[in-house]
Amino acid sequence: MRPTPYPDINVVLVYFHEGISKILNDQMVGMYIVGSLALGDFDPQYSDIDLIVVTETLIESDVLDRIRALHSEFAASDSAWAKRVEAVYPTAKALIGSPSRDESYPQIERDTALFAAPLEDGWVFQCYTLREHGLVVAGPEPHQTLCRMLYSLETGTVASKPKAVQWAQGRLDEKWARLIGMALAHREAIEQISAEALDGTAAFVQYTFDQTQLPPAKC
Repeated sequence: MRPTPYPDINVVLVYFHEGISKILNDQMVGMYIVGSLALGDFDPQYSDIDLIVVTETLIESDVLDRIRALHSEFAASDSAWAKRVEAVYPTAKALIGSPSRDESYPQIERDTALFAAPLEDGWVFQCYTLREHGLVVAGPEPHQTLCRMLYSLETGTVASKPKAVQWAQGRLDEKWARLIGMALAHREAIEQISAEALDGTAAFVQYTFDQTQLPPAKC
């Protein structure tokens, strides 16, 4: 595992990936690096390791205790990064739109123990950094496509690009399925895309945006 050019940081990432994977099992969707490491202005002397660990559902209290113990064990170690790991554990659903202020998510900041609290007001910027610059430790690429966005809106989970495309072609209206097929056929030759296809793409963007404005379905 070498998601960064820093061998000592990669050792830390292996520690947390292995430990958290054992605790969460299939509940973990992915682990990603954000912050200065992802944005390219990392300073080994002062910067922190910033992690986002995406889960399928909210973490239960007993699981939270095990994750807290994992972080506490690392904080007590002799690693140079012992006090410099910050992490947040959102659900996949919290990556779309505005997460509810009524829901708490595990978080740890420099010089704190793991605690559960609503996501910060600037969470949207973390989501943007994850989508545009996030480094993958484990899980699917964070870069969002329209198909992946619609898949997440429908299911509350995330999927790979191929899986989301397959889902969209079978689930959406036929006109969108045709447009997606056309996009796949011309993805290596963008200069061959017609004005009609560009208009269709703009309409698909609008359709996707409109779906984000709908109220959540009631169970």
